Amino acid sequence: MYSTIGSTVNLSCNLNVDRMYVTWLGPPNLSVYATGNSVHEAKKLSIRVLGNEQEKQHILQIVKMNESNEGLYKCIATEGNKSFTLFIQTPFTLCSPKHMYTTIGSTVNVTCNLNVDRMYVTWLGPPNQTVYAIGNSVHKAKNVNVRILGNAKENKHILQIVTMHETNEGLYKCIATEGNETFQLVIQRPPRNITIDESHNSVVYGVVNEKMNITCNVVTGKPAETMLWVYGHEVVAKGGPGSLKYTFTPDSTHNLQTFRCVAFNNITRTTLIEDVTLHVYSEPTVKIFPSGTIKIIEDESLLLECKYISNDNKSTLVNWNYTFDGYIKQTSNTVFKLDNIKRYHAGNYSCSVSNSVGTTEDTVTVNVLCLPYIPTINNRIKYEISGKETNLTLNVVSYPTIKTVMVFNNLSVRIKDVNYQTTVRPSKIEDLVYGTKVNVKGYKLCIQFKINLSDDFTMYTIMITNDYGVSNISVSIRSARPLRVPQNVKAVALDSRIIVKWTANRHIRQQEMFHVEYRKHSESSWSRVSAENRSTAIINGLQPNTAYFVRVYSKTAAGESDKTDVIIVKTVVKNKKWFLRDQDGIPPSRRNEETSVRLAHYDEIDSMYYNPLNITVSPQNDRNNAQLEILQPANTNADNCNTNNCSNNNITPAIIHHFNNSQENYSLRSSSDESYLVPCNFIDLDIEKVTENEQEVNSIKDPETLEEESSVSSDNSETNIKSIQRYEKLRLSDMNGQSNTEHMYNYIDT
Repeated sequence: MYSTIGSTVNLSCNLNVDRMYVTWLGPPNLSVYATGNSVHEAKKLSIRVLGNEQEKQHILQIVKMNESNEGLYKCIATEGNKSFTLFIQTPFTLCSPKHMYTTIGSTVNVTCNLNVDRMYVTWLGPPNQTVYAIGNSVHKAKNVNVRILGNAKENKHILQIVTMHETNEGLYKCIATEGNETFQLVIQRPPRNITIDESHNSVVYGVVNEKMNITCNVVTGKPAETMLWVYGHEVVAKGGPGSLKYTFTPDSTHNLQTFRCVAFNNITRTTLIEDVTLHVYSEPTVKIFPSGTIKIIEDESLLLECKYISNDNKSTLVNWNYTFDGYIKQTSNTVFKLDNIKRYHAGNYSCSVSNSVGTTEDTVTVNVLCLPYIPTINNRIKYEISGKETNLTLNVVSYPTIKTVMVFNNLSVRIKDVNYQTTVRPSKIEDLVYGTKVNVKGYKLCIQFKINLSDDFTMYTIMITNDYGVSNISVSIRSARPLRVPQNVKAVALDSRIIVKWTANRHIRQQEMFHVEYRKHSESSWSRVSAENRSTAIINGLQPNTAYFVRVYSKTAAGESDKTDVIIVKTVVKNKKWFLRDQDGIPPSRRNEETSVRLAHYDEIDSMYYNPLNITVSPQNDRNNAQLEILQPANTNADNCNTNNCSNNNITPAIIHHFNNSQENYSLRSSSDESYLVPCNFIDLDIEKVTENEQEVNSIKDPETLEEESSVSSDNSETNIKSIQRYEKLRLSDMNGQSNTEHMYNYIDT
């Protein structure tokens, strides 16, 4: 019987006698514990006698079990006796089991080395710690294949299992009062069925620099096997049983290397081995041959080979990238060939190789050795002014770089004191190839020399050399004609704008910019609008019914012209149309309709045919004897005048004067070509189209401000205008210089 320290144990003796004849004996040495109901004096504290006497139940109760109570107990009577062995249970950790490995059908001897008499030795075993034997007595259920052996005098106690079976596998105990021994009897089994999870036909795939796992599995044996991962001659992972995972980051050196999984059992002397080959995908390596910077002579053949290594052939692609005719070209051949290479084929040529992991590229630079080349897009005519430095800029393609630049005149005489410089690095310049503009790498070449004499305006030859040869270009340096003042300045006034027209110098062979300056008669600063290579400009944003001074000058690379004489132009009253031409027999009602939807126009009056002091100034006055009568209504209130019944009173025309500001005192003097404006309708002007957003305003200060219009005078004019005068008759001339025609103006109210 098993018990624990401190517990209460009941030992029942089922002898069919009266209690008075029952004696209890126990340890040590079968001492008398009780006779009948009487407990020995030394045992009264821990021993009691219980049970129903009439039913002849005899129970010895141990109240608090301790180590002194452990041992053999006997219940003795005249009819017989009964024995009990009482053990204090101890945890298995107090006695670690000894593992014993055997095979099915074999004979196993389990030896207990407790130094006690055999009679005190009890054998327990599977299942559930069943009693196999006590002393020399074997339990009747086990006596077929279990024996007790050993020399009893030498205290050798052996439990022999004759024919080992699976039911005999388990934990065995040899128990005595002095202690116990445990044994774990195991039927040994080797490991089997070794596999690698990630393997496909003994190959495992990975990617360079990406973490991966390889896992080895076995059906575990008894005892448990030890598992290893071996790479080369080195154990890289150890573990088990059953499974072992190895985690690592492969590099290119692992590609096509063997990893080995080993599972072994020293008891069974069994070793299992499984090999796997690691295939590591990596970015391809690529190299162009020849490499680096390639120098090739123009018109030779360029041959490049793209050599690569890729371990992912199924997804490997080869691609050449290069610039041709301004476009990026591509080809998939490993060999690239370009026959008759030209200088514009110079540049970078790249071969890229891609696979499932990534893309790698190699690039070579191709320099085409050629004579200096001067693109066709270069200005070969330049206009200059004598005594000034000439700055001649040319686009040049040259590899090798430009070595020398020499300038020769038309007599093949080399020009001394020539300075030149080029851009440090090549840049994109334009060239014309088969009629198509392309960008090529070239240099800006700036050449400087001085034009002193008229003979210096001639044809020059620019000779450019590099280490490969010489090229030249001829450039004509021509004299820029002096700028003259813009001629025939005329102006047309509207309510908020003035249209200015002039005659440009069409033979200067230069880009000419015209500037029209204007200001109010009461202001000192000038504003400006510009027109490039045109003879018309529009001044916008003006105030209605306001007099403005207007003058024109031109500007080229050679300098500025003088400013024209000042003319005075007065804008009209907003939304008023003062005169309507009576023509084509249009009824007045229709005329009123037209004036309501069409913009007002104004005729110009050439001052050559107009004499404010009634003095004959030109015989051309007789070119047309018909004179225009400008009638003024008798009533000064124009709004009350009917268009069909106007009186014969005269109307005072608005007067526009020409002034010359070339004098240092800036006094306004009249020109020999004075202009005067009278408002009218539907006069056609040959004026180029000018958009309003082309107007730019600049302030130009005049030294003096004209204080009043009546004080204007001229040094070379016979006329001194004191005030605005009235005139009865005036002769009109059309703007194109043709013969005069008579116009009849009727005063109307719009």
